[in-house]
Amino acid sequence: GVSRGPVDHNVRVRITFATAELAPLVSVGGLAAAAGGLVQALRRADVEVDVLLPDYGGVTLDSEERIHLDLPDWAGPGSIRIGDHPAIGRVHLVDVPGIARSHPYLQPDGRGWLDNTERFLRFARAVAAHVDATRPDLVHLNDWHTATAMAAIDASIPSVLSLHNLAHQGATGAEWIPLIGERGHHFEWWGGMNPLSGAIALADRVVAVSPNHVGEILTPAGGFGLDGPLRDRGQAVVGVLNGIDTEVWNPSADPALPAAFSPTDLSGRQASRVALLERFGFADDGRLLAVCVTRLTDQKGIDLLEPVQLADFRDEKSEPTDSDWAELREAQTLTMDKLPNTGEAVIIDIGEGKDIHPKNKQDVAKRLARWALAETYERPGIVCRS
Repeated sequence: GVSRGPVDHNVRVRITFATAELAPLVSVGGLAAAAGGLVQALRRADVEVDVLLPDYGGVTLDSEERIHLDLPDWAGPGSIRIGDHPAIGRVHLVDVPGIARSHPYLQPDGRGWLDNTERFLRFARAVAAHVDATRPDLVHLNDWHTATAMAAIDASIPSVLSLHNLAHQGATGAEWIPLIGERGHHFEWWGGMNPLSGAIALADRVVAVSPNHVGEILTPAGGFGLDGPLRDRGQAVVGVLNGIDTEVWNPSADPALPAAFSPTDLSGRQASRVALLERFGFADDGRLLAVCVTRLTDQKGIDLLEPVQLADFRDEKSEPTDSDWAELREAQTLTMDKLPNTGEAVIIDIGEGKDIHPKNKQDVAKRLARWALAETYERPGIVCRS
């Protein structure tokens, strides 16, 4: 990055904050929670934050106004709806061709929209146009969906890139390099174009979700191919520990829990334990209960279980195609060799109160494979007891 002068703390700071998700308005994963929490924290600190979010459709704003953006032909036409939303306050909803969809990333059959690359490259270019027009004190980009904005943003504007999920990089063909902006050559990546590699090179600061995670992503094992570019940035790569919104995640006032509890009174936790065991039909014999709500991916520790070879189930008529299986195995390893073999001990909760009691661990793997490719992006949960 370039050298920056001293900050005048008597002047209110203006930040442009661009993200593909923001809780609770658009929430698919951890990006939404982290972005939503940070925006609210900044605003409580009297920082002026322009939140730029794709206009996926269906959102009504109060006191709405619309502005039009000056975009290149490939990215436009583009406009921004600016208004107030009761859940998140002031928001800028960016409309570019193809961005409005029923789900930010996935088709109803669970596969990604075929034009996701174009959609989010247009969105990122619209972010850059807004930054150019408004000249904020800082621009904060999040993940690959916004990263190529760095190619068109004036280098004199301080910038931050937050990495929430380094595994998703938006890599695509080199034909985009001359289109995305004057600094597009920084995004060249092994004969193609990688939004994250270029933004890592250009942003003044690159922020990971925790100090420990910084150490992980600087290694070949944890860098998803970008450990080299990250190491090249040296001390510009920092870790800021993600927190939680204690107003949302507050067990002393959470109506979803069977009983409240707090740091000074943990007695209500026992009622939650009993309710969970009853929900899944387990007797309470006093053993430790470990629970997680997560995607089935080694990023979440699922790789601590031994992998099941899913290809054995391809011969059934209802199973996915060979290419589906290859994509699934590459995207996430379903790891259930250590699951017990009894139907009473394994229950798969696929949401909406629908439970499946599989006959054995092979049936577990088979059903999980189907649902991993099914129309809902919510992956099935596993509750197991050995």
